[in-house]
Amino acid sequence: PQELPTFFEFVTAMAFLYFAQQRAELVILETGMGGRLDATNIVSPLLTIITNVAMDHREFLGHNLEMIAAEKAGIIKPGVPLITYVQQPRALVPIQAALTALKAPCYRGGRDFRAIRNGVNSFIYQGLGQTLKDLKTNLLGRHQFKNASLALAAVELLRERGFTIPEEAIRQGLLQVRWPGRLELIQEQPRLVLDGAHNPAAATTLAQALKHDLTYRRLILVLGVMADKDISGILKRLLPLAQVVIF
Repeated sequence: PQELPTFFEFVTAMAFLYFAQQRAELVILETGMGGRLDATNIVSPLLTIITNVAMDHREFLGHNLEMIAAEKAGIIKPGVPLITYVQQPRALVPIQAALTALKAPCYRGGRDFRAIRNGVNSFIYQGLGQTLKDLKTNLLGRHQFKNASLALAAVELLRERGFTIPEEAIRQGLLQVRWPGRLELIQEQPRLVLDGAHNPAAATTLAQALKHDLTYRRLILVLGVMADKDISGILKRLLPLAQVVIF
């Protein structure tokens, strides 16, 4: 018997139909999980991005960084450039193997482009072909400078492919960006922050932001974690920072 599509496959098909109806000029597709077998991976993209590799969705993607990176490398296409901030040598091995096999160029964060922090929420972008100074982002956390540099490297490659993206649009985009559920400040009195960190790597990022980028007198942590996650790995990073924890 023919299998029914999963919820994610069905929603992805709906999205493709909607983009076609709206005649979308440019679509940013994020994989649901992994990449190689993902429903989004039927496209022929202008470029691909692998932000980083962390231990997540292990029951589906594999039990070590190399296996997870190999699944993520499944989005790399023949001759299509990849932008990445993956830095762990073990994760880079399968990514490099895919790049070589498919003759795809690669631009790596920290090597070919970088963001240099020069203020609480401002940074300098040293890019593939241009440098932009005094950029400011609306997102909390210094890790967002790396994320912004990935986006700006993508902008540079899109410009090479004929898209008109002026510097003012870049500056405004960074200033106006909102990311619900990621260090989202929803109230000031008392200060209330939402974050959806659901693996140890994301919990580390959240912990760094709580230590360095947010000011508060006392941390009351309200925490809920699904059973399939690395609960102890998440707790280990967050519990030491809190005065009160509500599970």
